[in-house]
Amino acid sequence: MDLVLRYPNSLYRAMAMNYAGVIVTMLPDKCPVGPGDDRRFDRQKLGLAMLHDFGVTRDAGSVQFRGGPQGRFQNAEEAVRLINRLEKFGFFRDDDVEKLPFWRNDALVRMGDKPGEESKVRVTVYRRPLDGGKGYKAIFVILNETDGDIETPLDLCDAKRILGGANTLRAGDIAALKKVPEVLKAAWSTDAKAVATPALRDFETDAPVLRAGDKGERYGPVFVPYHDYRVLYAECRQ
Repeated sequence: MDLVLRYPNSLYRAMAMNYAGVIVTMLPDKCPVGPGDDRRFDRQKLGLAMLHDFGVTRDAGSVQFRGGPQGRFQNAEEAVRLINRLEKFGFFRDDDVEKLPFWRNDALVRMGDKPGEESKVRVTVYRRPLDGGKGYKAIFVILNETDGDIETPLDLCDAKRILGGANTLRAGDIAALKKVPEVLKAAWSTDAKAVATPALRDFETDAPVLRAGDKGERYGPVFVPYHDYRVLYAECRQ
């Protein structure tokens, strides 16, 4: 899973070996993406890479980055944002990241009521120990491979296996991450922390995905556009 984005003066290497211990890199195929086009054409490449634990290069062409016969990854900023979040999660510390791929985790996590193979909405989980604390944190990579938008709940069917226990993240914890003017910080922080509803955090936008009533570890519904992905975050602090 060697996600490589090449720039004229630098090399961003984001993701290590895939499940089988083999470095796999996907070249962008011919794709009608240009400035201003729908970003999902590029985002689905990132979603596929995360789902399957392999990499994607920005450009399969020459070192001058003029594009090659396989096409070009147009919206590189989408990947840069993702890489920054993954770095903070500790994704690149390979020694303590456990990968639970979509093809064998149906008893652990599921989008909606159908198995991923049937619904074509697949979820891969990456988990690692919390920094400086007991318990685990995890990201859930959801890829919608259908031809229509979906909006279904995400079930943590076995939160103990994934996180070591129930998700302890609260909507207030997520709201407290929002940057507000200095004059509002104290009041915002107090009000935010009072919101005790369990929630997952959208990994890209920091928006909360609330637990669905008293349905145990069911969250959402989660909206995923067709041929696009979402990444959600949860943790269990013990």
